[in-house]
This record gives sequence, C-alpha cells and structure tokens, in this order.
Amino acid sequence: MEAAACHPSAMPSRDALPQTPYAERVEFVVELAAHLHAYGTTVQRLEGALEAVTRRLALHCEPWVNPTGMILAFRDPARPAGEGDTTRVLRMRPGDNNLYKLAEADRIAEEVMDGSIPIARGLAALRALETPMRRRGKAMQVLGFALAAAAVAGLFRLPWLDIATAGGVGLLIG
Repeated sequence: MEAAACHPSAMPSRDALPQTPYAERVEFVVELAAHLHAYGTTVQRLEGALEAVTRRLALHCEPWVNPTGMILAFRDPARPAGEGDTTRVLRMRPGDNNLYKLAEADRIAEEVMDGSIPIARGLAALRALETPMRRRGKAMQVLGFALAAAAVAGLFRLPWLDIATAGGVGLLIG
C-alpha cells in the first residue's frame, strides 16, 4: 500500500490544487498563517509566504500582520469581484521561537504548493504540530537545560564543583 502512495500517479497533480474547494484553501492558508506567526517568523517573511501560497492555490490574499494579530482578506479570482470574498481576523498571542515547528510548517507548505500532498492532508499535518509534548519530551527538555548549563561551565574551564552547580541551576531553570 505504501508503494502505491509513493508512486507519482498516486500524487495529486499541480492542477488539482485550485480545484480544491475555496473554503478548504482559505482554511489551509489561515492555519498556516497562525502556525508561522506562533513559531516566530518575521512579519515580512510571513506576508511573503502567504502571498506565495495563495498565488499557488489560486487565491488572492491581502495580509496585514502585527505582533498580536492578523487580518487576512481573501478573494477567489474565479468569481466576480465582491462575490465570495472572505476576511479573517485572528487575535494571536505574541509568537515564540520554535525553529523545529517553523521548519515543519515551511515543509508542509512547500509540499502542498508543489502538489506532493493534498491540502486536506497538509491541514491535518499543521494541526498535528500542536499536539502537546509528552512527559518524556518534557523530561528531555529539562535535562537539555541542565546539560547545556554544565557544558558552558565546562567551556569556561571551571572546577568540577562549579560545573555541577551550573548543571543544577540549569535543571532548576529547565
């Protein structure tokens, strides 16, 4: 079954993307915008990415982005002006830097734009990025703080007791 999914004839064609319903294309762009904003992309890069994605999805979007929100005005070029226009106003918390999730959101957007995954699967993949970290992941993150603090102390060639203290402080911070 996996071999059939990887076969080029099983992949959606580039022309299939604009045939996706208008509402589904808009929903993907809104979700992508929210994720890119939350993961720390710059305003200029976010607006540029949205314009590129909407152009590829046969939409017209005029984004307005600030640190705590976005206004996305969509127009379907296949319809007469004013018919089916959509505006989304999103209130956002200020974003945080999460380079892994930012890179994943970029990858998902690229795969949707080049037609290697359908829009619905891209939307599901974006939403999957929001699953909370499991207990083991949280423990590894705390351990990473401790190891990073101890490593920096080691780089300063501090005595072992100071390195252990730095590791303990890193553990508390984590």
